[in-house]
Amino acid sequence: MATLSGLRTLIAGKLSNGNLIDPTSAQITAQINSTIEYYESDSFWFSEDIATLATVASTVALGSIPANFREEIQPNGLTIVDGTVHYPLKKVTPLQYESMFLDGPTGRPEYYTYRDGQFQFWYTPDRVYTVYLFYRKTYADLSADADYNDFTVYAARLIEYKTMADLLRDYRTDNERAMMYDARVVEEYNKIKKQTYNRITTGELTTENIISKNH
Repeated sequence: MATLSGLRTLIAGKLSNGNLIDPTSAQITAQINSTIEYYESDSFWFSEDIATLATVASTVALGSIPANFREEIQPNGLTIVDGTVHYPLKKVTPLQYESMFLDGPTGRPEYYTYRDGQFQFWYTPDRVYTVYLFYRKTYADLSADADYNDFTVYAARLIEYKTMADLLRDYRTDNERAMMYDARVVEEYNKIKKQTYNRITTGELTTENIISKNH
């Protein structure tokens, strides 16, 4: 497991060749965090999560969204539980939602949209339902030496190589070495994507949206 301090020391050592002037320790830290943010929207198995939330009766918006929520993962990002049955909800655009929405009707939600920073249901929930939100996480910046996160644990070499390539271009104008690390980035990225593919695929040809499969 790599920590911020460990990654920074490793990168500084490879950059310096015994004579590190630029970038500074703070600049290396900033670039590590920038690299992690760069990859946050990508599909990696370790950056996915499921939150267990709840509707509020007579309230269209879903509350208590996790603080580390970055984006919903589609398809079937929201699933509602009624008794023991799980119903994936159908996502519509804000325009579609506005066109179908009527004041007053309540019941088990069937559709939802994301607008104004909120998930909003239709029908308006008539009672409390459990809702599962499948989402991709965002990560707080690493700052303390002992800090770590999923990327430093499961993708440390990807973060190292991408950070090295960017620092060599931005601070050293060393495009030759940067291109060498670019190749390592591609290799490490593909390795992690293969891990992700192997973890989530079923080996069968299926439609992605299970709403249409008569479940």
